[in-house]
Amino acid sequence: MRTRSILVYLPAYPFTFMNLMPNRSLASAAACLIGAGHFTRIQDYGTLETLEQLASSPPSLRRLPTFPGRRRNGPGLRPTLEAFHRQVSRELAAFPRTDFIAFYIEDRPALAGAVQVSKRLREIKPDLKLVGFGPGTRLCGGTLLKTATAFDCLCLHDGGRALAQLADRIHAPQTWGTIPGLLIPAPGHPQTTPGPDTHSLVLLPGADYGPATYPALRSRTKLMLFTIEDSHGCDFTCHGCPRGSARRPFVQTRPSAAVADEVWRIGKEYGARAFHFCNAGSPAAQVKAVACELMARHLTVWYSRAWHVRHTSPAALRALTASGCRAVSFRIDTGSQRLLDDYYGRGFGVTETESVLRASKAAGLFTVARFTYPCPEDDTHTREETLRLLERARPHSAPVAVPELLPGSAWDAHPENFGFRPHTERQLGALLRRLQRDGARGVPRGFMPRRIGVWTAVQAIRENASLRRTIEERGIPSTLPEDVALMAKFAGYDGREVAFADMLGARLRNGDAAGAAAFVEGFNDAACVPARELALRRLAPLRAAVGN
Repeated sequence: MRTRSILVYLPAYPFTFMNLMPNRSLASAAACLIGAGHFTRIQDYGTLETLEQLASSPPSLRRLPTFPGRRRNGPGLRPTLEAFHRQVSRELAAFPRTDFIAFYIEDRPALAGAVQVSKRLREIKPDLKLVGFGPGTRLCGGTLLKTATAFDCLCLHDGGRALAQLADRIHAPQTWGTIPGLLIPAPGHPQTTPGPDTHSLVLLPGADYGPATYPALRSRTKLMLFTIEDSHGCDFTCHGCPRGSARRPFVQTRPSAAVADEVWRIGKEYGARAFHFCNAGSPAAQVKAVACELMARHLTVWYSRAWHVRHTSPAALRALTASGCRAVSFRIDTGSQRLLDDYYGRGFGVTETESVLRASKAAGLFTVARFTYPCPEDDTHTREETLRLLERARPHSAPVAVPELLPGSAWDAHPENFGFRPHTERQLGALLRRLQRDGARGVPRGFMPRRIGVWTAVQAIRENASLRRTIEERGIPSTLPEDVALMAKFAGYDGREVAFADMLGARLRNGDAAGAAAFVEGFNDAACVPARELALRRLAPLRAAVGN
């Protein structure tokens, strides 16, 4: 049976630059539904129009800290958000003959808006099926189904495949128990269906960014920086990462021709030449094959990439630079060899890390080294080891994150074994109030406080901020990711990436809709060219290694 559905993205406010980028998870889910014979469209509210509407409140109410907690948006902004949620509910309810609506929930802060809109939709259309999918459902799906009746079910794993199977049986809830990777309400405790088996990326359709499916891209009110997935999974078993599995690590790659086809289709549709390759687990052979395929087709694109230290090779780095890669990031975590081996399980050494970072810089790439601090095993010695690694390697940027327990990781499965301990309810309430009062930079969206070794949550955030200040005092930015560095190069800020990131972040945090709109328009003008020009500008080819 052919069904009609709507895929909704309702980001939390204040926005980040990532909220303004096209959402690949939605586009991939849409491709799976359309490939299965269903009709769907994407309603993406991470746009300049939404930013302008939410920023219409007085400036004193817009400059809000992005701290965790129930009062994150403050009482002053609540009427504006409630009015916006009512408007979204009416818009979604007005679509005719809709069989189900699926909300993409990217993190904990985004849960509140999705729940509010779902509850209002439930009142307007009681028979409409409502589904949640995305990382936020894995973070707190069980709690959500126990405490709210906003959703009929949640997709915990591959949202696209699960939604396609769910669409076939959307009006037969009694059969949902046979669909892999669902969380279904049940008396007493939600029922979890077995997770999906490993699937082949070759058999799955690519992301559908077409204007008929993704209308928000038609008006160019989003950043035309598209995410590409050239592989899925990882063949390493890092303890803090959900992609690896100690039982069965795997990485699956897409054919390089299929990846280049997707880049070409997006370029043909929008003239886009700015991309970000998101999976850090891609093997060196895959990275080099994709780079060579882009060069063989003379696609004049610039892109950034996340990558793994163990997969890096000099030949692949040269191919990246020649094919248009401008920025690359590596997850390092720490400069302590003991922690790399025993606590993080990264599978590489400090010496290897230093060599890779230097080789990446030598290849002309903006090099980002990502760290985590403090973990429960950190102390003054490991802190100094991290700083010594940074002094020797001198990456262009070194973002430092607070540890997070991601579902599917060894940290999340056995937190006590890794030194993470929950606070009592009283402690948690006091910590959240203190965070709201004192403030701290660098708090991740969706961060839920835990005791991290000897540190309380507040102390851990302050330790993190202290390390970042020390890194910046030594001349290395500590908050600049690779995709923002790519945007800076498009915007003419080559060599001034930090100033660009600070300016962009301030505009979004302060609700400066006019400033954000001017930036988006300028970036899109630089990043998009007429489609006929995309494949006419020849890049410097990669020289064959022949002779001297």
